[in-house]
Amino acid sequence: MTRGVVGQLLRERVLGPRPAHALGALLLLSFLLLVLVWPLLNVVAVGFRTSDGRFTLDYLRLVLGNPVLVHGLLKATLIAVLTTLVALGLSLPLAVIASKFDFPGRALLSSLLLVPMVLPPFVGAVGTRLLSGVLAP
Repeated sequence: MTRGVVGQLLRERVLGPRPAHALGALLLLSFLLLVLVWPLLNVVAVGFRTSDGRFTLDYLRLVLGNPVLVHGLLKATLIAVLTTLVALGLSLPLAVIASKFDFPGRALLSSLLLVPMVLPPFVGAVGTRLLSGVLAP
């Protein structure tokens, strides 16, 4: 490394992030809290309040007292846990292999891994286009 790069790395370690970066991160975090976390907290809070605003566990008792809902909740939790474990079991070894070894077809594998992220917006765009009646390219 050149002396300038070392000096820059030491400066970043000692002084911390640049003010613009810290401000950007703070703004992004604030936006995510406002858009994602705040609505979720409001929905959960409504589930524990009566119509006049008092705290109650009656709704929770209603849900947990119904065997059909409890069975569905347990099944959904089991499916979520098993799906996570299977995805982790498949993806972790593949990620290690793809990052540590050089093999024929590695570029193809890397591009195929992006398909699940690219495909849903593409299908949504095609569906929206078909629903709007726009058939011309």
